[in-house]
Amino acid sequence: MMKNCSTCGELQPATSEYFYKCEHTKSGLRAQCKKCHKQYDKAKRKEYNNQYYHANKELFKKYNETYRKKKAIAQYINNGV
Repeated sequence: MMKNCSTCGELQPATSEYFYKCEHTKSGLRAQCKKCHKQYDKAKRKEYNNQYYHANKELFKKYNETYRKKKAIAQYINNGV
């Protein structure tokens, strides 16, 4: 049995080797092939991370400053002993 990917349109065997499982569909497999689904997830994750970073830029800046100070103090103590 063969199945078309809804994104790339490739005809592939309808097995869990090519499509992720999904209990909500008749075939029990997702509409996107694994390759397309991975690309989609990667792009969405990158977009979300960028949005989160820009929304919390000051928080990241503050964390980096305190981390560097703690790291410098720890190195000073370890090298001084």
